[in-house]
Amino acid sequence: MHYLLFYDYAPDYLERRGGLRGEHLALAWAAHERGELVLAGVLTDPIDAAVFFFNGDSAEVVERFVAADPYVRAGLVITWSKAIGEFGAVMMLGGATRMKTETLPIALFLNMSTGDLDLAIAASVILIVISVTSLAIFERYTDGRGVF
Repeated sequence: MHYLLFYDYAPDYLERRGGLRGEHLALAWAAHERGELVLAGVLTDPIDAAVFFFNGDSAEVVERFVAADPYVRAGLVITWSKAIGEFGAVMMLGGATRMKTETLPIALFLNMSTGDLDLAIAASVILIVISVTSLAIFERYTDGRGVF
């Protein structure tokens, strides 16, 4: 499974990270050497967030990293969240070429990331309609066992 970890940094992150940076980078490199951390980086202009891409059997990989991170322990990270799922595999199998290999979940992701909320909402509504319709069909044809 692939996991995304998002950090939101404190406003004074750059001023306070100095003595902790070496330990933070050592933790990241060790996770990379174990094959857990695939890619990571800070978001710039302004430097107020970071994203980490993990690979592991469970979410414990991410939670263990967060618990050991000196930035989190020192309060440099004000919030963190993780996204769990086959994100990377979907991007590779479905593709992200608009109107060619694009799937609805990828369309939703791309439109959210580019700020086109109208198309993102439209893709969400279509996905919800497909899901509810599928569940209703399964409910109808499961001989009373039901899905709900």
